[in-house]
Amino acid sequence: MGVYRFALDICMILISIAGLQVDTILQILLKRAKRLALQIFYKMLRTFIATLDDSLRIAQEGKQARAEALIELHKTEKELKDALLAVKARAEEVPELIEKSSEV
Repeated sequence: MGVYRFALDICMILISIAGLQVDTILQILLKRAKRLALQIFYKMLRTFIATLDDSLRIAQEGKQARAEALIELHKTEKELKDALLAVKARAEEVPELIEKSSEV
């Protein structure tokens, strides 16, 4: 509150020095405050829009990364399946392995 009181005191001093009427000064201040409020509001909207754009970009990048990971996962699963089938085929070529595994 100290800063606001200080600003108010300065305004009152400037008003008395300039010899302007308080109503005139208040109108000028209100116009400037409205203009400043609109500038702040527009800046806030631009920031919000930029945040939305970033969020959409990040979501799209995540979607792409998930799709690539899924392709890699399917590729790895296929390689594992092929490797297991190759081991099974080799095991079938050696009857002793099949007999020992069925005994266990």
